[in-house]
Amino acid sequence: RIALGEDPLNLIIRVGLAASLTAAGKDEEALAEARRILELDPEFVPAYTLQALNVTEAPASEAMAFAEKGFSLAPWNPITAGLLAGLLVKSGRTKRAADLIAGLGDGRAISAPVAFAIYHLLCGEPDKAAEWTERALEQKSEMVAMLLLTPPCGSLLRSSSRWTRLAKLMNLPEAASS
Repeated sequence: RIALGEDPLNLIIRVGLAASLTAAGKDEEALAEARRILELDPEFVPAYTLQALNVTEAPASEAMAFAEKGFSLAPWNPITAGLLAGLLVKSGRTKRAADLIAGLGDGRAISAPVAFAIYHLLCGEPDKAAEWTERALEQKSEMVAMLLLTPPCGSLLRSSSRWTRLAKLMNLPEAASS
């Protein structure tokens, strides 16, 4: 909030605030902040990613609509592809999901490990997601922190058998690794 006071039009800070509010269990405030982001810039792709990941209580179609919009704005962005692919698998549309995942290649491209992590989290595969999260850490991806703040993603990662190793890689305090 202090940073927004200094730079109220900074959309990335707003995404961070919304993710932090969600992590703190303040879902209504988080949704209001996410809406503000889209009011300021209706084509700001990270806002659609944020909303698609944070609409856990809403119908799956709402998350899918946010993911589709984000992908339509940035089809070149691995994260939008991984997010959409994971939601497609959840809805039974595996052919299109497989096509999107194939487009991510071997996972070495920038942001591809985060895309694979999101995909595997949405598919309910925390150990595979943790493996890709470790690769994202090797790329020094700032998105790992956002994954940890997003309740469905963060809690699934913490359920992985690889969580202790991930926590150590991130220098998290011992309490955060249990």
